[in-house]
Amino acid sequence: LSSGALSTARVITCLDENGRPEATNALFKMSVRPEAVVDNYHAGGIVAKVDIPSGTLDAATTGRRVWQNHPASGAPIEGFTLPMWQDVLDLARRAHDLFPDQFTVGWDIAILDDGPMLIEGNKGPGLDSIQMTLGEPLGSARFGELLAFHLEHALDPAYRGRVESPTEPLNDT
Repeated sequence: LSSGALSTARVITCLDENGRPEATNALFKMSVRPEAVVDNYHAGGIVAKVDIPSGTLDAATTGRRVWQNHPASGAPIEGFTLPMWQDVLDLARRAHDLFPDQFTVGWDIAILDDGPMLIEGNKGPGLDSIQMTLGEPLGSARFGELLAFHLEHALDPAYRGRVESPTEPLNDT
């Protein structure tokens, strides 16, 4: 599913209502030009939404065009299930545990023969690409629910300490 550059899954993790990382969205990034050195959508690549529970890909897009198959290789994209998907999600959540002060992080994770490898974490997780593949407003999805929750509680002094060391659910009463 690449024309040569390493393809990665971008997994968006957000702190849930209990301060624990939750994977809310994911997409799979693929290069389409043989001379490309990155899979980045902004560098001419394509992206496909990943179903969080199963790791199955939707068709890929650039926002203007949709591909069921990779435009360079012809390999099927839509319906392809990423291997080791639960390991990818576990790696993203474990990585986010190391940055408890961040509400959301976009993790680029490569799926190699011997397992997933964390490439980088992005404080700016690329919500434009996620929105483009989502099929609904991002604010209507789980990401929006968590963002609203954290904004609602952001000025509560008891809550601010909770984000750094979650132990019990926040009491909303």
